[in-house]
Amino acid sequence: MKRALLVAAMLLLTLALVACGGGDGDTAEEVGDAQLGQQLFNTGGSTGTGCVTCHTLDGTELVGPSMQGISERAGERVEGQSATEYLRESIVNPSAHLVEGYDNLMPDIYEDALSEDEINALVAFLMTQ
Repeated sequence: MKRALLVAAMLLLTLALVACGGGDGDTAEEVGDAQLGQQLFNTGGSTGTGCVTCHTLDGTELVGPSMQGISERAGERVEGQSATEYLRESIVNPSAHLVEGYDNLMPDIYEDALSEDEINALVAFLMTQ
C-alpha cells in the first residue's frame, strides 16, 4: 500500500514538473551548449565564417539583422513555431523566412557543415540574446 502511494505521488510530481516546465524547449539549457554556440557564432566552426560577419549582438545592422533580442522576437516570427524552432530553421534553411528589409544572402551551408550538436549550441546561444 505504501509503495503504491509513493509511486502515485512520484507520478503526480513528475506530471506537475512537466506541466510547469512548458515543454517547448525554448530555454538555452534545454537546447544545447550555449558556450559552444557563442564560439561558433564568432568563428563559424568548420565553415570558417562566423555569424558575426553579418550579424551583431548589439543592435547594429550589418548585412543581416542584429541578434540583439532575438530570443524574444523569434517565437513571434512564424505562427505555430517556437523560438527554438524558428532559430533552427533560420540556420539550416535561411531562405524559409526572410526578415523584411534584408536580402536572401545567408549561405545555406550550415545544415551540412555543422553537426546537430553545433546547431543546437548555436540555437542555445541565440536563446541567451
